[in-house]
Amino acid sequence: MLELAKRLGVQETYYQSINDLIPVRYGGEMDPEYRLDPKGDYSWQDMIDRVLKDRLGPDKGLEALKKTGLEKWPTRVEEMYWRWFTPVRVPIYFEYFLESGEKLEKTLRSFGREDMADFRFYTPLAEWFPCPSHEEDDPELDLWAFSWRPSFHTQSSTQNNPWLDEVSVNDPFVYLIQINAATGRKKGLKDHDVVWVENADGQKIKGPVKLVEGMHPEHLGIAGCHGHWARGTPISKGKGQFFDDLINPDLKHTDSLTQGSDACAKVKIYKAGGR
Repeated sequence: MLELAKRLGVQETYYQSINDLIPVRYGGEMDPEYRLDPKGDYSWQDMIDRVLKDRLGPDKGLEALKKTGLEKWPTRVEEMYWRWFTPVRVPIYFEYFLESGEKLEKTLRSFGREDMADFRFYTPLAEWFPCPSHEEDDPELDLWAFSWRPSFHTQSSTQNNPWLDEVSVNDPFVYLIQINAATGRKKGLKDHDVVWVENADGQKIKGPVKLVEGMHPEHLGIAGCHGHWARGTPISKGKGQFFDDLINPDLKHTDSLTQGSDACAKVKIYKAGGR
């Protein structure tokens, strides 16, 4: 982002945006000494160094933390729950969705592709529209699969960290497929049975199951962003399940308003080799 801002000649606006963001995101105003000069020229490392010194002290910049690797401090409420201190109004009526929907419909019509969007979504008030999985009526697909994130992982970028992998290996859930204990027993399953999880399109993933009490009887949980396959990630390769293989990114499963993929999946589960 910084490099692009410099190439576009808008770095002054970018620096000022950083100045405005830091107090909101990290709690409290920056000391004038460390605020970015919109007329200045900084590297990303320079910016990190200034924020660290402002938050932790002048002797605890980037170079100091490279040596220690860790810094502790008494966390303020504003740092932990920063969103509550964001000085904004929360809108409930999005009138611009109406105009956007009209523009989109006109554009798609000019290409003869009105089928590419569901214009019901362009409403100014919050409204619920069922996604395809909510309209699935196949009785064999009796479970709702969802993904969750372990608190010690960040998206898909930390699974190859050896320390975090060690935590994951010793965690009773991260690399296993969770299902309600009573539901699992009804299906003839026990802990560590290897099962297939299959969606309505026949796409499926495989892994060991874990029967748990803290799961809705009709739900199935999988830690998201696992199941890496790239040779460049040897620590995480083949561990856990790749939940996204159950997600279909076609037009039917894409939200017309946000372009987000439907994260719901109605599935069936059975022992590997069972059918």
